[in-house]
Amino acid sequence: GKVKLYRGDASIVADELEMTGTGQNSRPRAKGNVFSTLNNLRVWADALDYNEPGRTAIYTGRVTGQKQDIKMQSAKMTVTAQESQNAVSKIVSEGNVVVKRGSSSGRGDQATYEAATQQILITGSKAEFSGPEGLTAAPRITLNVAGNRMAIAESGQQQAVTKYKVPKKD
Repeated sequence: GKVKLYRGDASIVADELEMTGTGQNSRPRAKGNVFSTLNNLRVWADALDYNEPGRTAIYTGRVTGQKQDIKMQSAKMTVTAQESQNAVSKIVSEGNVVVKRGSSSGRGDQATYEAATQQILITGSKAEFSGPEGLTAAPRITLNVAGNRMAIAESGQQQAVTKYKVPKKD
């Protein structure tokens, strides 16, 4: 069976769960088919280490996180919650990162989501963003995720390459 841990509106479900520390110093470690929720973020992973004092969750293995209609996949994901409430303030995904929303997607070595700015910074030597308008590749791409779609806010100081789809004329 599964082990389940609930705390307020946060939860962890896994094959194994080990607790060290108590109260404000608790450090749960979950392994095997991990599923957790925190406010409007759901994450599936192979393992989870949570640090209560830092309000930080580190997911490893095959990680998929979904916040509303945005999905992030990576090898590692670090989620930081706001101190005053159970809301996500920052998500850092590392290792073969894929970010998807609707028909748009971004890829890179790392993606950092900041709740305060509603933006995702994708970095890496082969970072790219593709959407209905075309494909943009640059070492640093900032995506604006406010509203109902992802759009490029900037593509860094280095040269960016954008390819647009041109409709064929009859």
